[in-house]
Amino acid sequence: MIFLGIHSYHPELERQLYEFLKHPNVTYVVKHLGMWKIGLETEFPSSREFQDFLIELRTQFGDIISTYETFPIFYDHVINYFPDGALGY
Repeated sequence: MIFLGIHSYHPELERQLYEFLKHPNVTYVVKHLGMWKIGLETEFPSSREFQDFLIELRTQFGDIISTYETFPIFYDHVINYFPDGALGY
């Protein structure tokens, strides 16, 4: 996960940022209230590819990104709230 602090919003730069975040390895993007204005989940095959993505993000949008924080998730736990057959298949 990556959390972005944004210090200046400009509609055109925001549009460009969201276009950039349509990257094939970005799985989820959400706008937040508070310190972290944008949160995104990513899945990369290697830490090097993640680092390259982060460098590209910071290079292209360094004018509006005030700070960022990364939060590695190494395993997603899946919880199934439906018993087998409850959904009809």
